[in-house]
Amino acid sequence: MPPKKKTKTEASADADINPFLNEFNAARQIVPNLGSIFAPTTDADTRAEQWTKMCDMGEELVNKYAWAVPSQEAVDICKKLEPIVEVGAGQGYWGEVLSKSGVAIKSFDKSPSGGLIHSSKSAKSAFSVLEGDPAVLSDPAHASSTLLLCFPDEDSSDPSDASGDGSSDGSSLGLSCLSNFIGTHIIHVGELYPSALPLSQAPFGRTSTPEFQVALSTDFHCLKCIPLPRWPHESTTLSVWKRTEKCAITFRGEEGDDEEDEEEEYKYIPENEKLDDRISCIDWSERLKGIRMTLLEDEFTVAKYPPSDEEGLKVAATLITAVKKGDPRFVQVTDEEISIICQSSLLRSSNNLTEDKSWRCFKVIGPMPFYLVGIMAAIASVLKDHKISLLAQSTFDTDYVFVKCDVVERAEKVMVNEGLEMVK
Repeated sequence: MPPKKKTKTEASADADINPFLNEFNAARQIVPNLGSIFAPTTDADTRAEQWTKMCDMGEELVNKYAWAVPSQEAVDICKKLEPIVEVGAGQGYWGEVLSKSGVAIKSFDKSPSGGLIHSSKSAKSAFSVLEGDPAVLSDPAHASSTLLLCFPDEDSSDPSDASGDGSSDGSSLGLSCLSNFIGTHIIHVGELYPSALPLSQAPFGRTSTPEFQVALSTDFHCLKCIPLPRWPHESTTLSVWKRTEKCAITFRGEEGDDEEDEEEEYKYIPENEKLDDRISCIDWSERLKGIRMTLLEDEFTVAKYPPSDEEGLKVAATLITAVKKGDPRFVQVTDEEISIICQSSLLRSSNNLTEDKSWRCFKVIGPMPFYLVGIMAAIASVLKDHKISLLAQSTFDTDYVFVKCDVVERAEKVMVNEGLEMVK
């Protein structure tokens, strides 16, 4: 059932709660073709004009609202993790948006601005940022709260006070918050390793220090990460982190030696809290579309003879004669082996023959021109994602894909689901 369209009243209410999002989206439309600003094909004059407009509008919005734009998805995530405690809140824009959206939140800053620049409400009804530094996070009252950090180290320009909390230990505000926080979950808004786009800021980005990011990934594990509305030169995300349990293992020194016991700590991350390691920006299924395959009827055997084996050479010579339709045979002779792939019925067992039976063969219907690249790579990638092993063979005109008999039905289904056409 399609989502219900918002009424004008509802849309107006959203704009009142989160005007930054609406103004940002409108600003993005003012500068055409921003997505290609860094493309080598964009001429320097056009890029300079785009950059100037983008930076002028971006700086105005940041000064008016906040470093990052809260999307509705971001608000929904925060709602699931309330109550929220925010440190380094600045003008308090995120806190006000979340509060107006029904999220329980307390926002702290060492120098509260005393009200939002954008707020047209009275001081009495406007969201208030409380005075406080990272030390407030050690209060047991916040033990069950989720810590929200938005661009925690963006203003860390003074090396004598990099923390932004009045300390002079050279640590970041984010790192100070981690040291004081006693809760379980953290919401980080900003750039994280290794996504920074400006090379001068790579690979950690400009919103939090490398030390903070190392500590965060050491003591916490990421549960979720979403992109936020952003300009082309930014890689701002909202990520959710959970404190990681650890297990210590002691390795005893050898008896009689002077080796001391060594202790190693390991993270324990439950399976349902591990992010999928399979990340791709390539839609391999597009490469399968338009490709036609057929499944050959017979079973095949993959076999080999020792190099220069007399019997093997005779079998190979016999196999390459009188080949029939639907009966592909592959013979390869090297200084290491005589390799054969053929229908199982064509081979007889012998002492010199090593066999691997029970294979089925998919034939890519050709001919395929040489400029058509990536077909076998795409098929292999699809099958690999489903843990299906394959053996590939190529000829001048086409490709052949061999899989074991016990997975042939699953392999066919997987490839068809990815857009490949099976011809009976």
